[in-house]
This record gives sequence, structure tokens and C-alpha cells, in this order.
Amino acid sequence: MLRSLTLGALAVTLLAPSILGQGCSQPGQTFFKNDVLPDVPSGSTPVALIGGLCEGEACGAVIDVGGPGQVDSVAVMLAQAAGVNGSISVVDVEIYDGVSISGNQYTLGPRVFSLSNDLGANLQLTSHGINTYDLPTPVATTQSQIAIVFPMLLNNLNGNCQGGYTTNFATDNAPCNTHGRNILKTIAAPGNPPPGYYDPQQLTILGFPLCPLFYTGNWIIRACVTPDVQMTWQGNPSPGNFVLLDFLDPGNPGLPYIVMMSSSANIGFDFSTVWPNTLPMGLDVNVFWNCFMGPCRAMFVNGGSGVLDANGHASDVLQIPTGTFWSGVTLYGAFFTWDPSDFFTWHS
Repeated sequence: MLRSLTLGALAVTLLAPSILGQGCSQPGQTFFKNDVLPDVPSGSTPVALIGGLCEGEACGAVIDVGGPGQVDSVAVMLAQAAGVNGSISVVDVEIYDGVSISGNQYTLGPRVFSLSNDLGANLQLTSHGINTYDLPTPVATTQSQIAIVFPMLLNNLNGNCQGGYTTNFATDNAPCNTHGRNILKTIAAPGNPPPGYYDPQQLTILGFPLCPLFYTGNWIIRACVTPDVQMTWQGNPSPGNFVLLDFLDPGNPGLPYIVMMSSSANIGFDFSTVWPNTLPMGLDVNVFWNCFMGPCRAMFVNGGSGVLDANGHASDVLQIPTGTFWSGVTLYGAFFTWDPSDFFTWHS
């Protein structure tokens, strides 16, 4: 099923009135996006039309989903320069399991879904809005990063590859500072780099940087994903209160688990420098991480470790101490499972 979130526009700066929301409606789903637009637009929201993307090229997004799961729906914005509703483009939908980048070029993992190859179909997008496509069957992925790619097959409105199209994919018009999040698939053409998947924020064509001269910000590409591994909480997270922590890893029932906490989760820490592999969590090593490696573990009622049950489920309670030290602190949590025969064989 195709849904469209209609947006209005003025000239080339496109504005979005608050008429329809977007997000994930099914239990267990998580909403992912790289753009800075609100999940549910309210008022006028500027976006940028990238008119120069040609038929045969594609926009794509690297989505960090945190681990194995299933993709339930994807979304992309089709913009029209004058904000006209009803302009049509035809695209394909592709999902890749895993992404790596070297310099400005991506290597995508196995393709686990292609609308044209798997179903013999194409997707019709309508301007001026965010079009959401519910996958007929959820697509399973195994990696923490996936790529969602929309190849442009047919652009029905005025324009051409050389001069640009009046209807095309759009970005959030943010600054060029999110390396490794956006994908541009190029075709063979004068001045183009060799055909491949590139980061448009790092790409130079004919000696000119693509961003911000011809491209800016992040593609408006979104996804609803049901993760296989989840850590959730509920309760009153304030000093002197209790927070219930819930852990789910249905793929590894009966395995031991360990919980860690930190006050930030920006760059993580590469444990491969001291251990045989990398700890599968993005928590930053700081004073709070160190505390939860030591005396702060007493805040876990069950010790912050245990064994998942037959359904891959476990829980613990975090008792937050009283006092001003913990007031205003944001805590991030993560857990991992491991093999009892070898602590360094981490599973999730």
C-alpha cells in the first residue's frame, strides 16, 4: 500500500503544512530517519529539491537500526519545484543488508529486497509529499546498518538529465555535515565518477563539490523497522525512583546477558584494541560508563546481568539514588549476549 504525506510549497523552497503525520503505527516498530524534519510535520518545514538526479540514478540512505530486525515500511519524498500536487515519478525500491564506506564510496551488502526483481513491480510516487510504501512481507536484515535505495526509473514531468527536473527527490536542506548517511547512485555520464554508490556530501564532480553547490542536507528517506533485539524502559526516571528495564533477544534464548549504561552514545568504543572482537553497543566510555563498570552496578536490583528465558526475554530494575548528582543526567543503556563457553563470542 502506498501512502502520501502531502506537502505544500512556494518557489524552490518547499514548505510543509501540518496536515498528516508520519511514523510507525504497529507495536514493536521503531521509526528511523536521517533528516532533521519533524517526525510529524507541524507548520512550515523547508526542504530542498535535488533536480539533477537523472533517470537511472538513485537516492539512498544508510539507516543505523542497531542490529537484526525486519523492515516493515519505507518512505521517500518526491518534491515539485512549485509545490504542485499530483506530479508522478516511477521508482524502484531496494534494501541492502549491511553498508561500508571507504572515502566517499559505499560498498553495499547483499540486496535482500528489490521491488522490480522480487515482485515484478514498480512504485509510483506522487508530489508534493512523503510517500510511504508498506512492504507486502517484512524484509529481514542482520546488520546494524542497512541501505534503503530508490532508483529513479521514469520522471514524467518537464526537465532532463543535463538541465535538471522540476520534480525529483528532496533533502531536508540541512548543512553538509553528516558523512556516511546519504547515498547517490551515479550512472555513466560526462563528468560523472565511475558508476557506483557515493556519499553526495563528499563527492566532487568536474572539480566542484556537489555539496552544498548542487546538493545539501539529507535525503528524506524513512523506515519502520521491528528490531529483533530490544531494550526498553518504563517508570519514573528521577532520583529516588525505580525504572523497569526490559530486554528482548528472541534469537538467543537461554544465553547470558550483561547490561551497561553511559551518559552518551555518540561514537562508542572499539574494544577490538583490547579484546578479540568489538563489543556490539554504541555507548561512549566516560565517567558514567566507568561507574557502571564498578560501584554503580549496585543500582541494578538484579545486578545488571542474568540469563534470557526460553523466549529470549529478561528484565531488571534500575534504582536511581537520591541526591543532586543524578538530577538532569541522561542515561543510555544497552545489553549484549554471549556464549558461556567463550565470553568473547558475543551474539547480539
